[in-house]
Amino acid sequence: MTTLSLYHWDFNRLPADSDPRYLTISVAVFQWQPKASGKGLKKVNATRICGYMADIASVYAKAQEICDKLNAANATADLRPPWLQKQYSVPKPKGWIDSRVPDDLPSSVVRSIRAAVMTHVLIPAGFIKGEQGTYVRRAGDQIHLIDFQPSRYGHQYTVNLAFHFAFVTPLFAGKKIKLADYSQLDCGLRARIGDFSKSRLDKWFDYGTDRSLLARTLEKNARSSLETLGRAAQQFRDPRRLLRGSACALNTRTIRPWEVYADEFAPLLALHLGRRKAAIVELERLMTAAEGFWAIRYKRLLAKAQRA
Repeated sequence: MTTLSLYHWDFNRLPADSDPRYLTISVAVFQWQPKASGKGLKKVNATRICGYMADIASVYAKAQEICDKLNAANATADLRPPWLQKQYSVPKPKGWIDSRVPDDLPSSVVRSIRAAVMTHVLIPAGFIKGEQGTYVRRAGDQIHLIDFQPSRYGHQYTVNLAFHFAFVTPLFAGKKIKLADYSQLDCGLRARIGDFSKSRLDKWFDYGTDRSLLARTLEKNARSSLETLGRAAQQFRDPRRLLRGSACALNTRTIRPWEVYADEFAPLLALHLGRRKAAIVELERLMTAAEGFWAIRYKRLLAKAQRA
């Protein structure tokens, strides 16, 4: 697209100088949505297309096909159509042979090592296995989530963290769901493991070829995530600390470096805390500023708040 279009579906293209040594490619299909500030647009990912660098054209063609179908259906990333998969795979090019010497552990081995590590680190800490690389637990009124995310090129992974209150409806699902079905998008606060390091820089970890080294790295990641979520559990023990005074606005200084990605989190939290008037005012503001699906969504939330 030459011009960003509100609610339009598109997909990421790789930079022209992408490393040709990469075997696979993964592109995100996203929707342009308004930023919480009301200034500019942001990308909201909904699915990924995976394939091979040797046939990048087929990957892009599949991504365009999905985008066209989503645009034609006026679909939104927040209310996924039933037919939309979380991931699509483009077949290996016919007659293609990988001439590279494998320099990473196979994905099946990585998953096996990760599962073994989390069985003796996260599972005893109350977590259950969710979808793909996600682990989640409920601790009283809190939801804690740890997600091991592979890079789009393979070779590396990072760790995403999320925090939510069990008394607030899962944001992406928009309804009560099983604990194992939670994803980052359902949570009010999100961050990456690197956000809590001294450098505050995004951190990615190599899969490498050493199984023992990968297991130690994963265990270190898991224990660091437990410590971070443990601090968050204390920091947000009183949910009133997340809001500024009696207003319906999140206290960004209190929650930093955690970030909020869903505008309705603050009014839903305020409503639970008995700040019904402030929640209604904020939902009215969101509804007035929104278009299409979002206007309908905020209108429904507003109706529920008014009946509360």
